[in-house]
Amino acid sequence: MKEILKESGNTLQNLYMNNSNIRQGLFGILGNNGKVSNLILNGRVSSSATPNADFVGGFVAINYGTIENCTNYAAVSGRCRIGGITGHNAGKVYRCLNEGQINGYQADVGGICGTNGSYGDVGFTIECRNNGSVSSVKSHCGGIAGSNGQGPNLTKGFIVNSYNTGLITSGTGSGGIVGGVGDSFLGAGGVSYIYNCYNRGNTNGGSPIVGVNLRRFNSSTLE
Repeated sequence: MKEILKESGNTLQNLYMNNSNIRQGLFGILGNNGKVSNLILNGRVSSSATPNADFVGGFVAINYGTIENCTNYAAVSGRCRIGGITGHNAGKVYRCLNEGQINGYQADVGGICGTNGSYGDVGFTIECRNNGSVSSVKSHCGGIAGSNGQGPNLTKGFIVNSYNTGLITSGTGSGGIVGGVGDSFLGAGGVSYIYNCYNRGNTNGGSPIVGVNLRRFNSSTLE
């Protein structure tokens, strides 16, 4: 998608999306020049793809563009890489809010992004807030992102001026801001930056900031 969708606080009510696509959201893929802004979403977004119900986001399944000033109240669910705003962010998410319930039955589940910067991509999540509950049956579950900067060289994830107040629940690796900043099967070399972020949500025994750091990365910076 290359066109710009911009509305003045318009609300999409009672949206229900559930099909066998592995990329599920209001938009499947938002391209480099794409922009979604000033939208409010209510309803439910999920994927029933078997076995890989992956990349599910309230607004965008996979983001390479810009998502800004959007609020999600919808329940979002799937298997892996599940986020209230986007399933995978390789672009910019700015001043977005999640109030919806986010659930994944494997890993990489976040209130804003399922994954922020991964697979060689660079992702920026700036001035975002999560108030909704986020849960993952297995691992990597975070208030802002399920994982940040996980992957090979050139992968970078930036989370700046963001905070969480929602309940975070995971089998392992729950974090108030990020569930994990490393994953061995993706290889070493990624960089994770978390700057000026805080958590006031319950992580059910997990970390207040980062749930799992596999320490296979060049840098993981918390300031």
